[in-house]
Amino acid sequence: MFENLGFGDDNVFLSLKEAMNDGKEMERIYSSLIDKLLASEYWSEDKTKAPRVKWYHGKTARQIRRDVFNQSGIYLWGAGSVPRYIGKTEQTFKKRFSRYIFSENSQCNLAKKYEKEIIPEDKGYNGFPLELRESFEASNRSVRLRHAVDFARHGIDNIWFTLFPANEEVADYIGTIEETLIRVANNWNIEKGLDPLVNEQHM
Repeated sequence: MFENLGFGDDNVFLSLKEAMNDGKEMERIYSSLIDKLLASEYWSEDKTKAPRVKWYHGKTARQIRRDVFNQSGIYLWGAGSVPRYIGKTEQTFKKRFSRYIFSENSQCNLAKKYEKEIIPEDKGYNGFPLELRESFEASNRSVRLRHAVDFARHGIDNIWFTLFPANEEVADYIGTIEETLIRVANNWNIEKGLDPLVNEQHM
């Protein structure tokens, strides 16, 4: 399964959709998918078909692979060999990833900027400047800072993402896909002795 997995492979979403109500089949699909991803190369301007993109190559990938970023679907974040987060977007990856990469106060940019302050166990979230924390809390976005701490602690330069576009207008079922996939992926991490996903819903 997924023998020729490439960046933005829409066959992944179709497989996930078919298995969204079958936990065992979703486990089989995810196991095959994650094994393939973790054995794959990272995306670069010379390897635009590689399925995993280091976060700091995200802007370049967006420019070169607009066809993928202009779609909606499911996405997965990882740190080296450790899956960290699964999400969905019914808009476009380009718009959703502003919170992760493309804005000044994006999750990855903040993790990189404040990594020395937020990595220590006695600091973490409180390592961010008070003004920044208050701003995020006031707009109900503090979860992004907590996830930035996780990214920093797993090595921000090791953080990557992959996109699974729907290649069609998504409907209510994308929520079911996400929910099932989060549980399956979190169990996979636990069985491997890895940190749980940072997802706070559907666990």
